[in-house]
Amino acid sequence: MLEGSLVWNAALDAHARGAVLAGCSAGAMVLASRQPRLRRRVLPFPLRWQTALGVVGGAAVLPHYDRFPEAFAAFVALQAPRGTTILGIDEETALVGRGGSWQVQGRARVTVWQGRRRVRLRAGDVFRL
Repeated sequence: MLEGSLVWNAALDAHARGAVLAGCSAGAMVLASRQPRLRRRVLPFPLRWQTALGVVGGAAVLPHYDRFPEAFAAFVALQAPRGTTILGIDEETALVGRGGSWQVQGRARVTVWQGRRRVRLRAGDVFRL
């Protein structure tokens, strides 16, 4: 609903001038380039992906990452479209980005999947997408 709207265009213009865009949970998912289509109580296979708002280019966010069994998280991450970085963000944890660099903040960690490669980062760690 936001894409192409006057509200979203105003938000993007403000962001280009330095305003912060922030999202939590599903709000973080929609700021990425792609998002999985997950339905409650249904395990989709193959997993379908849809275009999101694209503020965080080349990425998809999996919020509440620490609430899922590792096997399920890997199942989702390994089905991501080619070239998509999966950002698994634990609860009470944030990613703060600026100029292509991202820093982990909060009590837990962020899991970064690039293809089959998985890296776990803790508070203070910085990486680039």
